[in-house]
Amino acid sequence: KSVANNYAVYLHAGGNARLEGLDIMSSTGSGVGIEDASPVLLDCTVHDCASHGVAIFGPLEAMVEPAGGGTLQGCDIHGNKGSGVLVRSGAAPDVRGCNIHDNREWGLNLQDCAGVFTDNSVTSNNRGAVQVVRGDRVDPEALRAANKLTGALVVKA
Repeated sequence: KSVANNYAVYLHAGGNARLEGLDIMSSTGSGVGIEDASPVLLDCTVHDCASHGVAIFGPLEAMVEPAGGGTLQGCDIHGNKGSGVLVRSGAAPDVRGCNIHDNREWGLNLQDCAGVFTDNSVTSNNRGAVQVVRGDRVDPEALRAANKLTGALVVKA
């Protein structure tokens, strides 16, 4: 989290917006930033961002219990210079049926978070499909079983 981060769409502090069918890109930052909010992104395309496609952060208080993060469903997330979806700092999103591909870093970059990740296609990302860091709340084998992953699934303590 940094005041230097910028987003094409920024949802924060309890925001529960519903974004449907949008085409989102950012030449200077991440496409979507979600911080301590629970929006729904449905059938959106997030692409060609200077950083991550979607960056999801939990509230500071969530460092003990995961909280918030919203829902990404049926989204196409590709061509970003960072990861397709970055989830960290206690966030717990529901990511379902998304196509996450051709990003320069990871498809899913999961750091000290939780969440539900099912029926996603995570393919052709430069560093690999999934990175789990401090992932005691994320089961790597469940991720593998519930999603189509092409490329590495890396777990770091």
